Amino acid sequence: MTAWCRLLLLVAVGLLAPARAERSFTLFIEAAGIDESSPDWFGADKTWMKVRTVNKTMNVVEWDLDLLKELSSAVQSKWVMMEKADGGYRPSSIKGSATVCDDLHSKRPAIKALGYSRSSLPKSCPIKEGLYSLRNHIPNENYFPVIIPGDQWRLSNTWSAEGKTVLKFHLDIKIDRTRKLQG
Repeated sequence: MTAWCRLLLLVAVGLLAPARAERSFTLFIEAAGIDESSPDWFGADKTWMKVRTVNKTMNVVEWDLDLLKELSSAVQSKWVMMEKADGGYRPSSIKGSATVCDDLHSKRPAIKALGYSRSSLPKSCPIKEGLYSLRNHIPNENYFPVIIPGDQWRLSNTWSAEGKTVLKFHLDIKIDRTRKLQG
């Protein structure tokens, strides 16, 4: 086999192997919650986020957002993935920002994990006042890379308008490595 053929074979294997690899983990949502909400934007009694246990191997995320004023493309969204270490969470390099409206259509894995597309939120902005919900959401591990380091992560998302936080929430995710990597 010539050197060029060996090189082409190595490149082909290198490109195709990751596409065939099976994830070596499942995601398990351990906790979720709203850390902060502005009373000017969200009704405190009807705005919540929680994890509901379905069985010992499955939790689902559920939330209600009682939006008190129209949410326009001026509302910003900043998110960061934080790895659990030494009893706390430290920010990673996996982060981003956009408008909340852009996040509704985002293809970024961490944002798709939030389940906006499955919620009752409208698919375009502005978002009118009203009560919006998500029920029985399980983040799909297919939105994530085949290999993820660490065992516990927090996805933290902050919405802000005119430099002030209007909503801040989080999802705590456990990486369950009971499945073997196949490829």
